[in-house]
Amino acid sequence: MKQSSLIGGIAAMAGGCSLLLGASLAPAAYRGATYAYGINNAGDVSGSFFGPAVGQFFTHGFVESAEVYTNTTPVLPAFPEATTQETDNFFGLNDSGDVAGYFIDNVSDTYHGFVESGGVYTTLTDPAATYGTVALGINNADNVVGTFYDASGQYGFFESGGIYTTLTVPGAIATVASGINDTGEVAGTFEDASGEDHGFVESGGIYTILDDPAAFPGMTFAEGINDAGDVAGFFGGASGYQGFVATPI
Repeated sequence: MKQSSLIGGIAAMAGGCSLLLGASLAPAAYRGATYAYGINNAGDVSGSFFGPAVGQFFTHGFVESAEVYTNTTPVLPAFPEATTQETDNFFGLNDSGDVAGYFIDNVSDTYHGFVESGGVYTTLTDPAATYGTVALGINNADNVVGTFYDASGQYGFFESGGIYTTLTVPGAIATVASGINDTGEVAGTFEDASGEDHGFVESGGIYTILDDPAAFPGMTFAEGINDAGDVAGFFGGASGYQGFVATPI
């Protein structure tokens, strides 16, 4: 399994910049390692924590609602191949409580996307994928966005009712779609031919590039988008990594 530096870098840096839940850490978290990635309009939070499993330490997904944590089991029972999983992450969360996420099993070292709804897990595999599928965002229509890998590279995807549409920023060598709003606009990050990262918004097949003015070249990452088209993300600059909100003009 080849792992993309783009998705790995985004996950690592987003984790480092994510909200630590302070006194509301996931109960099984090790040394406070709790990361929040998604929030819905009810204030429920999805994310991951680092904790023990089968004598080792892995990441596990959770949903927190009014200080109550659920779906923090060390394995995903719906997926036998995850019995010895390496990592399980919850990312997108919609107003119905449905979660988009992924896990990596250490049998095939492959990414598996999923949607969790009411304790039921449904796998997501882009038919074009040969090296794995990662689900990152979900809207209230249960449309899912993420990224997948094949022998030639990494691409974004939009999934609706089991139909997958590939998202590729023109000129990109890797594309990650990480957020989607209820109008179907998609936010994400791509890597260009020079190895630099930029944010983007896709709407109706049109891609708008996002580069924070305070960012070092090639260090802007777009994560989420709301129904007004505001985009949240983070960038690397002279003061380190900082968050941003970009508002449509």
